[in-house]
Amino acid sequence: LPVVLVGDGRLGGISATISALESLLTRGYDIHAIALIEDSADTSGHGSNLPALREYASRCMALRSGNGRHLLGNVEKSIISLPAVPSDINIPLDDWFESEKVLERSDKMNQHLCQQWEAHVNTLEELRERGKNVLWWPFTQHQGHNDKKVKATQIDGASGDSFSILHEGKDGLERTAHFDACASWWTQGMGHGESSLGLAAAAAAGRFGHVIFPDVVHEPATELADKLVNSNIGPGQGWATRVFFSDDGSTAMEVAIKMGMKKFSTDRGIELDKSSDVVLTVCAQQDCYHGDTLGVMDVAEPSIFNEGQHPWYEPKGLFLAYPTVRYKNGSIGLNFPASEFDHGLSSIGEVFDVNKRLSSQLYHEYYNSIQKDWDSYEAEEKSRLIGSVVIEPLLLGAGGMKFVDPLWQRALIDIARSKCVPVIFDEVASGLYRLGVRSCREILKADPDVAAYAKLLTGGLLPMSVTLASEDVFQTFLGDTKAEALLHGHSYTAHPVGCVISIHALETYNEMFQSHNHGEGEDEVEIDGTMKYFSQDDVSSLSEFPLVQESMALGTVLAVTIEPDSSGSSGYAAASRSIPIVKYLFEKGIYARPLGNVVYIMVSPLTSRDECSRLSHILCDAIKSVSVNI
Repeated sequence: LPVVLVGDGRLGGISATISALESLLTRGYDIHAIALIEDSADTSGHGSNLPALREYASRCMALRSGNGRHLLGNVEKSIISLPAVPSDINIPLDDWFESEKVLERSDKMNQHLCQQWEAHVNTLEELRERGKNVLWWPFTQHQGHNDKKVKATQIDGASGDSFSILHEGKDGLERTAHFDACASWWTQGMGHGESSLGLAAAAAAGRFGHVIFPDVVHEPATELADKLVNSNIGPGQGWATRVFFSDDGSTAMEVAIKMGMKKFSTDRGIELDKSSDVVLTVCAQQDCYHGDTLGVMDVAEPSIFNEGQHPWYEPKGLFLAYPTVRYKNGSIGLNFPASEFDHGLSSIGEVFDVNKRLSSQLYHEYYNSIQKDWDSYEAEEKSRLIGSVVIEPLLLGAGGMKFVDPLWQRALIDIARSKCVPVIFDEVASGLYRLGVRSCREILKADPDVAAYAKLLTGGLLPMSVTLASEDVFQTFLGDTKAEALLHGHSYTAHPVGCVISIHALETYNEMFQSHNHGEGEDEVEIDGTMKYFSQDDVSSLSEFPLVQESMALGTVLAVTIEPDSSGSSGYAAASRSIPIVKYLFEKGIYARPLGNVVYIMVSPLTSRDECSRLSHILCDAIKSVSVNI
């Protein structure tokens, strides 16, 4: 409903009124009118605050709502003054409310508010159709919208873990809250509309706006970089010394690959130009995804996401099959594409105890298998060398929420080390507490040479990414000419707003991790220092449903793979059974998006364990309901 701010008409009251107005706006409130109460005791002769307040609201850079609309546009109607109320609190206000000035001015303001509300409702009612005609949505086939088989979800705001979603009801638009179970494409860290994050952003915007960055230092960027590599808050402590800023995860990985390839070629004396006969490629995992910019699209096998998307796509790498960790029929286990190993592991804690498993026979099998594939790949073409190893640690998100056996990834890292090949961690999705730890290196017990971070970096508010590098990698780019430097950047590199909110987010995550605010007890930390969110008993139980192929959870991520239908399709083409589950979740107040036949729930690092339990139980009910109807 329309919001009216009651302002202070006394001497100095305009400052208090404007402060209250701006504070409400930064917290997501739309102020449609201001009523100033005049000061009956004023003898200073300063006059009314009304003209000054109207002048403030009428400036060319006008006030805007969280929806982007102009606020307080008609200041003669939206900003009014009312007579002073009786100073004696024992005097009833009936006469004041019924006075001519109060009635006349209040009526005008009420008419204005009604007009504003009517315009607001009309805008919301038309928004879906307007959006369909002008927006080009990512990863979306628009024909379904054109054919009216699909309707866009209309989000009118968000708070905490939930969206405020509008949909048609019996009496017009209705508003319901839905838990954001996809974490807004895995970005949510501190919750939607978090006021402390918004205030931090506003403070940086007010002080800096944006400033150019090459050959420049400013405190937000320097402080953030220092925290990322030199403090126990950051994922780079102990191995990284430098931070390169960019704009999103895909770009951070472009930078990472440039760093890795330059390091490898410099160590081997290979020139990175067309005069060299050597072809440098990468070693990565099957089902990997590192972004949609042209370079990193080549670090992926052919799929619907790259083939036919642009004419230059050419996969450039060895893409290894990998074993996954999952619950099946109630038991934890490993699954390898070719077969199932007799791993002898009885708990998820044992699976993720990498140091203990290094002496196992399975580690040697992994190592020898990877070594064989690597050597065979390079031998096929004598001029072809693997110049970097690119890993999505522990979780392949876009690949279908697949949890990789950490022992296998450790074996891959160890082989890269034996060959002096740089190791790149793509922790854009998995890093910064998404899986319950600052960095997956804490589980893998191995450091990368380069690592990329984004998504959770800014708490879920703004796009920004960083690529962390070791000192050896940084030294590779030192020289006497500019051509030897890392020539990469974008206009908004290290924008102060993103830096300040990233500092705030990292400190908040660290405080959460240190205080164990998810509860008390020895079961709080379940996997080698990893924060617990979803109950492993609940996750195990999900895998026992006939409709469920497997289930798994780690940190803030719970994923369930649904058995394909009679068509036998899998992956992104197999959503016939996951879509009914997602629809059930929506009816119960949970907004989720399936990845083909995978239904997942992703929470923020600050979400409580009680809430995670509630979500997993609703998912259980959804699977039961769909199972009955099949």
